[in-house]
Amino acid sequence: MQLLLFTKSLRGFSVTKLGEFAADLQVNGLDLAVRAGYAVNPDNVRKELPKAVRLWRDMGLDVGLLTLETSWVDPFFPPLREIYHVAGESGIPFIKIGYWLWNPEDDYWQRVRTIRQQVAEFGRLSRETGTVTVLHTHSGGCYGSTAHSVMDLAAEAEEEWVGIYLDPAHLILGGEKLPMALSIVGQRLKVVAAKNAVYSLGNRDGGRRWEVNWCRLEKGLVNWREAMRLLISQGFDGPVSVHGEYSLPEDDFRLLDWIGEDVAFLKQTVEQVIREQKTGGCQ
Repeated sequence: MQLLLFTKSLRGFSVTKLGEFAADLQVNGLDLAVRAGYAVNPDNVRKELPKAVRLWRDMGLDVGLLTLETSWVDPFFPPLREIYHVAGESGIPFIKIGYWLWNPEDDYWQRVRTIRQQVAEFGRLSRETGTVTVLHTHSGGCYGSTAHSVMDLAAEAEEEWVGIYLDPAHLILGGEKLPMALSIVGQRLKVVAAKNAVYSLGNRDGGRRWEVNWCRLEKGLVNWREAMRLLISQGFDGPVSVHGEYSLPEDDFRLLDWIGEDVAFLKQTVEQVIREQKTGGCQ
């Protein structure tokens, strides 16, 4: 099981600074956001991604996953296809694409049929380039927000080349528990997202509303100790991407410290689970 540092929250970091921070955390590598405004982005990916990969590998870090723009869901979009080819040449195993957003004008099932065809085309692009497409379960108005619905989107795609990226925090916000989700996706599970969330009452739109607040791994709705027990007991050995996403105000916002605390917590949890399995739960 690889621990990856998702770079979404680290916009403005140089390639070198990303590597130094990840190396200090002693993670296995990076879940690299290839997005506008980042050190490696769609405009410079052909030149900068191979250089960055070489630098990070010299630092003992892999790039286990690329995360693309959230709107990128067209498998024929030339900049997207370029990233797939560069990723394949650089030996990067997984690419997370964007999200298909539901809107009230949709004929839901007609849209699903169209998305299935696009996902199948992503599978062909993955086979061509050697890097697997993963579909992320994101709560809210996204197609594929749960394990059941995301498997529906992948129904016509080759299992070897299109996998599922489960996000237990988004799943629990949508009311789907991880044990059932793992059973649903089965062998298609390729990547897991590590973040956590709580509901809190806030003032919005002229009234009191329940809002989602992203928090540290140890504090939210997902029981990450139990989640890691489930994953390890089922033999999951793919990447776990530590997202480092938090909702607290800027005056109480210690991003780098909290990411470090989440990584340490996850490492400790994995070690504890493995130790329990070896001893049969006896200490």
